[in-house]
Amino acid sequence: MFKLKIKTYDFILFTPFDRARAMGVYKIAKVLRDEGCSVKVIDFLQSFIRNPSHLLLWLQEHIHENTVFGFSGTFMGFAIINASTTGKFYGRKMKKNDVRNSTRDNRARQKYKKPTELLVRDDFKNFIYDLKSDFPDNKTVIGGAGFVPEFIFRNLPIDHLFLGYGEDAAAKELIDIMRGKEVPDIIHQNPFKLTYDFHNSGSSFHDSDGIFPNEVLPLEISRGCRFDCKFCGFALKGRKMSDQYFRHESKIFDELMHNYNLFGTTNYNMLCDTFNESNEKLTMVKGVFDKFYKITGEKIQFNAYLRLELMKRFPEQISILRDMGIVAAQLGIETLNYASAKAIGKGIATQDVYDTVKKMRESWGDDVRIHSGFILGLPHETKETATKWLTSLYKKELDLTSWRVVPLRINTNKLVEFTSAFDREADKYGYEIFSSKPKVKQSWINQPINSQVWKNEHWNYNECDEIATEWGNKFHRAGIVKFADNPWGYLNYKNGIIQGTELLPNDDIVKNYHKQLFQS
Repeated sequence: MFKLKIKTYDFILFTPFDRARAMGVYKIAKVLRDEGCSVKVIDFLQSFIRNPSHLLLWLQEHIHENTVFGFSGTFMGFAIINASTTGKFYGRKMKKNDVRNSTRDNRARQKYKKPTELLVRDDFKNFIYDLKSDFPDNKTVIGGAGFVPEFIFRNLPIDHLFLGYGEDAAAKELIDIMRGKEVPDIIHQNPFKLTYDFHNSGSSFHDSDGIFPNEVLPLEISRGCRFDCKFCGFALKGRKMSDQYFRHESKIFDELMHNYNLFGTTNYNMLCDTFNESNEKLTMVKGVFDKFYKITGEKIQFNAYLRLELMKRFPEQISILRDMGIVAAQLGIETLNYASAKAIGKGIATQDVYDTVKKMRESWGDDVRIHSGFILGLPHETKETATKWLTSLYKKELDLTSWRVVPLRINTNKLVEFTSAFDREADKYGYEIFSSKPKVKQSWINQPINSQVWKNEHWNYNECDEIATEWGNKFHRAGIVKFADNPWGYLNYKNGIIQGTELLPNDDIVKNYHKQLFQS
């Protein structure tokens, strides 16, 4: 009797689809597929974080002895940030054995000792241990330009760590791992040294990736940021305006058509660190969008990171963005105290902030979400100056849809790959770092594991933390800030991919994804 052969994969890549997909995993998957490898990308967070047992059973039939398991660095960032003392996930109390079956083989747990103070979500951490326990001979890899500190890697059953961008280079190393070749435990990729032709890079999503109808997909136009703000620890900041960090317009158009033909996609989250860094860039992208509209009759809707002072300097950008189809924008205003803004590299006067946001609102209307982040504890900021502009936000004198206020985070941990000027030279900017961290209540929103407690002549981290929490609660109680403080899930929320202010996954969509996965 003929027996259907079950497909096995060279690589199983896990990505944390939440409000939007982590692009890096899919770009690496494309390179691997182009090299003739079989790859399955699995949206763990959306689909399996509550109960991965079916996934573990599926993996038993769909891997071979050399299959490599890969995790997005964004995934690790999520896992750390959401590791709270309450153990809550989307408002639901986590149970001790939500993920791990207590009768499961403990080989991985015996080999890798869990540190008591490692703030990583239990459900994610337990899945990693269970995966390595079930498949001890298969290699595990985590990496990316996101938040993947080495000390986390050292305390989880992960065999290899990739740091930095590296679609092409990382893919080659992954193939070597799959083939059993010797590969270093930690591989550093210099973000300023391109290892492949980014300018001519193509589409990333595959018809087996489980893309949902109406879902917002990430779209990368350029990479890096030509600015170098003092508090920013992103990779590839301060880069020069160069074609090597910009994709060719024909490749962008091909990607739009590829996604539309496969999934009907018209919603995008722009991954550019500064989408409006030049008028030429905006004009080029608008031309691509217009061409797409002429062929499909569909308009592109998108979210984007924008630099406010550029829209002050080039006000025509506001109308260009409107005509392109912007539906949500994130601004990094950071503070409404001009002395502080100037000290961190935000060269826009406070009144210009109010005037420019007003012009944006007048042009875009109320349907476009305008969000900004704010930081307490910047140089020259005091409790008095902060209270003044926090009160201004409360009174809605600045016409934003939503905002988020957090304390300044300074990280002097040498194991973190990418650092800010404050991280590297805290004392130069008037910050003293505590040699031993005081015992303070840690929460996912205020005290990630990579932060260290500081003080300056005006106040300290804990005071900023308390004030940020106090005002955040005040904003929410007053109903001023809505939809989870964050515009990046807006289109997915609007189109029913996620539901409610707690960002619960749509059960019907999850069921359909499970069906597609388990039948593949």
